[in-house]
Amino acid sequence: MVIIQHKNQRQSTFDVCERGSDGRLYVVRKLQVLYVATHLVNGEIRHIVYDDEMRPIPEIYRYLNTHLKNYSPSTFQRTVSAIRLLVVFCEAYHIDDFVIPESRCHEFVDFLYGDNQAASAYIYFRSVCGFLHYIGHDGDPLMTHTVRRTKTEGADGSVRTESHKVFKYAPKLNPEKTLMCPEHNTVKDFEDIYNVIKAKRFHNVEEVDIAGCIIIILGFFLGRRIGEILGLTIEDLSFCLDEETGEMIPCLYIRNRVGEREGQRAKNRILPSSERQYGSKDYIDAYRSPRNCRRIPMEIYELIKSYIELFHTKAAEKYPERYAETVADIVNPEQFAKDWGLAENHYVFLNTLGGLLKKSAWYKRIVRYYNEAGVPVGNGKSPNHAWRHGVAYIMRHHLNMTDREIADFLGNKSVASVDTYAKASAEDIARLGAIVGQFIKSKIDSLNDAKEIIK
Repeated sequence: MVIIQHKNQRQSTFDVCERGSDGRLYVVRKLQVLYVATHLVNGEIRHIVYDDEMRPIPEIYRYLNTHLKNYSPSTFQRTVSAIRLLVVFCEAYHIDDFVIPESRCHEFVDFLYGDNQAASAYIYFRSVCGFLHYIGHDGDPLMTHTVRRTKTEGADGSVRTESHKVFKYAPKLNPEKTLMCPEHNTVKDFEDIYNVIKAKRFHNVEEVDIAGCIIIILGFFLGRRIGEILGLTIEDLSFCLDEETGEMIPCLYIRNRVGEREGQRAKNRILPSSERQYGSKDYIDAYRSPRNCRRIPMEIYELIKSYIELFHTKAAEKYPERYAETVADIVNPEQFAKDWGLAENHYVFLNTLGGLLKKSAWYKRIVRYYNEAGVPVGNGKSPNHAWRHGVAYIMRHHLNMTDREIADFLGNKSVASVDTYAKASAEDIARLGAIVGQFIKSKIDSLNDAKEIIK
């Protein structure tokens, strides 16, 4: 039996061992699988994985530099780590073309575990399967599926059974963790935090933290990620056509721009490398799709617009140099001129000195609000994602929505443990937004309170 030991994380070296007749492990071969990020003259980056003989692996090169190009840095690095483990395993067992035979599938999963927790091994496994799918290996033994059925009890006591196609050889997660809902904020948590923000006054300005009010509304009310929120620009607040009524309704465009900071990026969206891409069909079709053109209630539109008119005007007058740092690219000059009539586009959310509100500064602020409201932050992690879990919990346990509907509303690219599913239509997504909005507005009157603050 071959045993692979991770010898050096930095140099990516592995010892391939066999157990001798005396029970001891003996190194029979050393493997080294390198990953290199090469910076080109034009500023672009090429990602290369080399096999043990220092030969670039073409399939992995194409996968990293095309398919994963617009993924978040954390997802990208996790995928690189998983693919390197796949290469090492195939080299150790002399497996060609990444086709792991059925007799070796369990050994590969055991290798993924290593010193990792079950959750990490599972994520690595899914990353490997994503690569195998890309190179057309859906029929490989490792990609075999089975059916898992789960039962969910709704708030009214009703029980719904759902069937999910899952990978047969996927690492088993901790059963206790799979039965627990992720840490999430309840409607009462939202109320408590919101009331703290409404009463807050900054030490050097008279205004309430309106930006904070809007951010948690977008996070809890619409389930937006914090990167999507901090990456919003004035141009992204616009109108789109409701095909059923023929009316123009307010919306938020979720999209990335050239040169955005990591804390402003929208996950799993196209990350353009130059302004020329703004006019490309792929980029335009992506941000106009229902997943990235998010309809919002008129109350939220008016709230954000009032914030822009009030705070951006003051920032331009009092802190012109800092405000100049918040300038953002204009994707569609014609539409921007029609919507706003402004010469410059700016990121929406500003700090107290008229500059860009950064993710690190917002994190400190929201943690302080949580503490003052008596709401647990949770495991020392950023509370921002707990809003999305809160919306998902409401949709799942109170509105009896399916996993696919929830994923489409939140803008998730896939559903955990589900590999084939039907996409929701634009009408379905609009309907889900209306349902969630009605439910939350029936519980709290936060939007009207926020409008009163500005008035």
